[in-house]
Amino acid sequence: MSLVLLCQNPPRARLRRRILLLTAFAALNTGCHGEPATARSRSETRVPVTVARVVQKAMPVEVVAVGNVEQFAIVSVLAQVSGRIEKVHFKEGDSVSKGDLLFSLDRRPFQAALNEAIAKRDRNRVLAANAKSDLERYQGLVGKDYVSREQFDRIQTEALAAEATLRADMSAVESAQLNLQYTTIRSPINGRTGSLLVDQGNVVKANDKPLVEIRQIRPIYVRFAVPERYLSRIRKRRAEEALSVRATPRAQDAEPARGTLSFIENTVDVASGTIGLKALFENQNQALWPGQYVDVVLELSVQDKAIVAPATAVQQSREGDYCFVLRDDGTVEMRNIRVLRTIDQQAVVAEGLGSGDIVVTDGQLRLQNGTKVQIKQPQAASRGDSRGEDRAQIGRVPADNARDSSTAGKKAGSHP
Repeated sequence: MSLVLLCQNPPRARLRRRILLLTAFAALNTGCHGEPATARSRSETRVPVTVARVVQKAMPVEVVAVGNVEQFAIVSVLAQVSGRIEKVHFKEGDSVSKGDLLFSLDRRPFQAALNEAIAKRDRNRVLAANAKSDLERYQGLVGKDYVSREQFDRIQTEALAAEATLRADMSAVESAQLNLQYTTIRSPINGRTGSLLVDQGNVVKANDKPLVEIRQIRPIYVRFAVPERYLSRIRKRRAEEALSVRATPRAQDAEPARGTLSFIENTVDVASGTIGLKALFENQNQALWPGQYVDVVLELSVQDKAIVAPATAVQQSREGDYCFVLRDDGTVEMRNIRVLRTIDQQAVVAEGLGSGDIVVTDGQLRLQNGTKVQIKQPQAASRGDSRGEDRAQIGRVPADNARDSSTAGKKAGSHP
């Protein structure tokens, strides 16, 4: 039956034979070349990447920590005499200098006490002068036996008592003058005032409650802690020269302030295994504020001839760090590296790279060993790029994870 149909439709049978032949030819062609044409074209496609050259230069050895800003000095202003506050001469938050007038108390009671003390002193001064004159006169008379010895002794005693009373009166005048001065309360330091704790019109007692607190913020301290393993190196370096410290407030547009290490705590905190440090900053622009948290960088030393690569070239895997290095034939090689530390988006590499190597900094996602690449020009960062504003935060490692040239890193291994 099938033979009869084939004879009746010879064109359709020939079409079926041609289709079978074409299918077999396509299969044979695939087997001879090993991959289809679309796969070959895909393998010839170059991946666009940006690259940078590895350089050798001096790089600082730093310890990074989180610190807290502390005022240089704090003074609680108290009234030294009791009285009513007549006037407040500052506004909350004002900057004041040493000697600036802060409060005025009612002067009238103290002025009256001073006038009374002066009058008493003047009266007793006259009495003392009269007693002294009598003593001088009786000294001449007693030598001629015109007066008895007992009379002379009485006059002498009265003169000495008058002098003592005069001295007491003079001290009372000085005390009254001092109390009168205390009615004007002045700033004892340069600093910035806090909240007003007692308002105008209130009656205050001597040495009772603070009227206001003044904090000196120029200069200013930053307190922070680092792992105790750095203690010996810090002490050794500080004995040789002043150690530089940078403190950056946690704001997008903040510039780091520079100071020097001023204090090392006398004991290690056994609970945390850290040693407390304190750095002194001039703080002329008042960028650092008491109570503020800052990122602190302590510069221990400088490593000469360090191998430095862009931090964006470093990739991470379960086996460790690696990067893609450009070969002369336009392909890339995945190379294991060991990074010591990262400073301002610059990675200090201990193993795996050399000066002059060209590494891929962007486009690594599509790369593997032997991938052909096409170098593209990096786009210029916009002026208001927010990534630049956060530059100080990128690549920062807490002090307890900070690594330096003495840290033993992982050996280079294979990566998936």
